[in-house]
Amino acid sequence: MKYVRLTLRHPREMRNPMRSFIMEHDAMERAELLNWNLSHEDRDYVLFRIVGEMEPYAEAVDAAPLIHDYELTPLDDASFYAYIEH
Repeated sequence: MKYVRLTLRHPREMRNPMRSFIMEHDAMERAELLNWNLSHEDRDYVLFRIVGEMEPYAEAVDAAPLIHDYELTPLDDASFYAYIEH
């Protein structure tokens, strides 16, 4: 089996605001994109596994204007799933 590791670093002005939040907030460690659904014309649906504290993330998502809806599901004390509709 073949594997590849890829790291992309975008300047802050090109990043999604939630990505910048995860990169810059002390309570966040990382986000892993698990699924990205582009099947609808007017919305994207994404599923992340996020390592970090859920409460600061929820506050940031509530304030993000591009996010229509979301659901956060705890996995353990240090991580959670974030289902985002934007």
